[in-house]
Amino acid sequence: MEAAKRSKYDRLYSIILVNIAGIYYLKNDASGLKYALECYELGHKQKDPYLIYSGSTNVAYMYYLKKDYQTALKYIQEAEFVMIQNDFYDQSNIYNLYGYILSNLNRDEEAISYFQKALDLREQGQTSSVMNAYLGYAKILIKRHQYPQAIRMLNAGIELSNKQESPIYRSDLLKSLSQCYEAAGMFQEALSYHKLFQIENDSLYNADKERAVGEIRVRYDVERQENEIKKNKLILLQKEKKEQLLISIIAVIILISLSLYYMYWRKNHFYLTIVRQNQEAIRREQQLQKQIRALKNTDPDQNDEVKEEIATEKYASSSLTEEKKSSLFLHLEKLMSEERVYEDNLLTKEKVAERLESNRTYLSQVINEQTGQTFTQYINNYRINEAVRLLSDPYNQTPLKALSSSLGFNSMTTFYKLFQNAVGMTPAQYKERVQKLHKDK
Repeated sequence: MEAAKRSKYDRLYSIILVNIAGIYYLKNDASGLKYALECYELGHKQKDPYLIYSGSTNVAYMYYLKKDYQTALKYIQEAEFVMIQNDFYDQSNIYNLYGYILSNLNRDEEAISYFQKALDLREQGQTSSVMNAYLGYAKILIKRHQYPQAIRMLNAGIELSNKQESPIYRSDLLKSLSQCYEAAGMFQEALSYHKLFQIENDSLYNADKERAVGEIRVRYDVERQENEIKKNKLILLQKEKKEQLLISIIAVIILISLSLYYMYWRKNHFYLTIVRQNQEAIRREQQLQKQIRALKNTDPDQNDEVKEEIATEKYASSSLTEEKKSSLFLHLEKLMSEERVYEDNLLTKEKVAERLESNRTYLSQVINEQTGQTFTQYINNYRINEAVRLLSDPYNQTPLKALSSSLGFNSMTTFYKLFQNAVGMTPAQYKERVQKLHKDK
């Protein structure tokens, strides 16, 4: 550590810290927590995934020894996340610790699933980690009195230990196997494995030495090389992520632009359809008016009789009959369509009633029964219809303010609001679409 400090090789210093913490764990001594935490903090400071992974793993081990299982679980979850993101070696080690923590929290089913996961990854794990998985799995089986299954697990761990000549956890495996045989009532076998445990325990110092001098050195050399590769891979991935992010942003911008353009196109198409329909309706209305005028001109005597009948009708002299209601409404429509009284911006209900020789009550009653509207709505409806007719003429260049005033509106705001409610667009938008249709022709 002192040599690493002098050389200012921060990464090497951090790796030494984590290895010291690992030796403390093998000694079942939680004093290594300060080393593990220092490595963990340096990893985050340097944004080094391997140091974060190693530091959080050893911090979790230390809190496990301190029986602070919830804190241990928090750190091991972070270690697992970094491990998966960077595909680090010896993943069985992480899942073993998960298993031990959950087992001590009496969550045995979850613990078994993690020990099984550790065993499934034994081809990519260190021998000691695989042996530890067999040991942890077997301890849960013993707790559940499933002795035959536990014996098979422990024997598998011992066989692997002998085959790979790895003494780490061998004494623990032998001790657990002896206890398992004893609990199962197989005392001869229990005694036999207890003797082997004693022999192995006497040479524990050599096991620790091998671990400290041999496996840690090899692990460091291998992981140093792997982490150089991982570091380069991480740099490449970061570049790729930036490129992917940029492409995604461009794609989103294009998609939004296309969506906005499509919405604009649909809205514009809808507006143009409204304009076409209004222009067609106006043409049909003009044709019908011509036909009506032609019919009136062919029989002037009959026309005079109708005028005389309407002029002599007195609406205020008695209560309204159905016949009088119809006659009053026809006279009102005549005032609106031929005399265009709605263009008077000071028009009131009293004025119209006086023109009809009726009263304001009968007038309101007739308008409501015939159209379902109030007097104001009825008048404004004529004004808006006339506005649509005038604006549908592409040659009409009357300014909107002048048009609004000529139709009897006292406020441009009212004109705009009523027009948009009736047509679905503002007068300016409607006029723009009319001009566009005329140019397209």
